[in-house]
Amino acid sequence: MAMPTKLSGEDSRSEGEGRPGSGKIVGATINTMRILRHLSRLDRPVGVSFIARDTNIVPSTCFNILRTLVNEGYVRFLPDTKTYMIGDGVIGLANVGMAHHDYLAAVQPMMERIAHSYSVTVTIWRRVSYHRMILLASAENRSALRIQMNVGHQLPLLIGGMARIMALQSDLSEDERQTMYGGLRIQRPLAYWDFIDQAKEALDRGWGIDDGYSTAGVTALAAPVRFDGPPITMVCSATMFRDQHDSATLTRIGHELIELATSVAQVVPASEQAPVFPRPMSQR
Repeated sequence: MAMPTKLSGEDSRSEGEGRPGSGKIVGATINTMRILRHLSRLDRPVGVSFIARDTNIVPSTCFNILRTLVNEGYVRFLPDTKTYMIGDGVIGLANVGMAHHDYLAAVQPMMERIAHSYSVTVTIWRRVSYHRMILLASAENRSALRIQMNVGHQLPLLIGGMARIMALQSDLSEDERQTMYGGLRIQRPLAYWDFIDQAKEALDRGWGIDDGYSTAGVTALAAPVRFDGPPITMVCSATMFRDQHDSATLTRIGHELIELATSVAQVVPASEQAPVFPRPMSQR
């Protein structure tokens, strides 16, 4: 079993403490987030050995973190099977966190109009860490067969239509882009430089498209939410089944997303516009 990378700073304090993005990364916190994120993706309880293996955490450390999370209500322990699952405490935190984004209610009618007009799922995503995006708001269409997405769901930064935006319009260096893209699991092969060409096209026309590369049979469009100054941290997206619309309709949807993104930019508070994302220690 591969040993996890040791992260320094667990018992020390830095001169930069108190400033976002400065100081040392706390290894115990990173491991806790790995465990919670992993459990949130599973549809069944699992044992500590599976969690330790899948998160690349030493089993004894994994067990101690799980025990603490159980005591705090963020993880649920099932004694009959000695397995763990995500707890109700996380749901409470998520609800509180999403309440801070109630400003997006102002653009919900516009999202629903686009969703119903084109039978697509319209979403708003925000960068939540160095390498991940979180779903803040969603509007579905009325079709019997449609794509569902749950608020709070997270995806890698360079996946889907939003990847064509974030690749060249966030703060990633060339080495970081290549490393991040190389670690993805996509269902339709796409060479890195072809992906970059798609990102350049998105930069030129104002919206990007993933035509079934990340998820087979699914097409995703995205447009950036632009603020004054900082790199792109939010995107608006429309997801549909592949070949559901012709190229002319996809272009209209792309332009609708640009208009939606403009409206989103007008309602997002200044405090939400330029979050800081510390790079992993290996990237520094």
